[in-house]
Amino acid sequence: MKVDNQSKKLSKLVESKSNLPRYEIILPPFGIKKSDQKNLKTDSVIDTALSGLEFWMIDDTTQLVAKLSLQKDGRHYKLVITEVTKESLETKEYKKAFFASLGYIQSRLLKLNHKIDISTLNFEDISIRQNTKEIAKSKMVWLNQKVSLQITKVYV
Repeated sequence: MKVDNQSKKLSKLVESKSNLPRYEIILPPFGIKKSDQKNLKTDSVIDTALSGLEFWMIDDTTQLVAKLSLQKDGRHYKLVITEVTKESLETKEYKKAFFASLGYIQSRLLKLNHKIDISTLNFEDISIRQNTKEIAKSKMVWLNQKVSLQITKVYV
């Protein structure tokens, strides 16, 4: 167990010292009803209405830079860039939306079909936020063939 903790700390240290650009991987924005927001508690499930595993890559200025999909590459899964774009997430529409962050990755290339390793992403520790306010922690689950988030901790 001690070795595992040391390797995680070393991985984070190396990641923080790299000169590569850092991007946040999120699920596409989704809505939560006001009544559901007020009743948010541990083990409740949020239906994101996403039927597939599509992800967005945003930079530090909250600008969407790429859309990604999860694809199998041999024995492992990778994120593959399906669209490169420049779109601001500072609009009124996105300010009201909820975002689910899976973590950060570093990538030098932003080109179509570029494959990105997902080993630094954690599908069991997803941060849910609205604008910049973190409201909950969750894990990804499948419910009725759709991507859903099961709440593990509530901050609101």
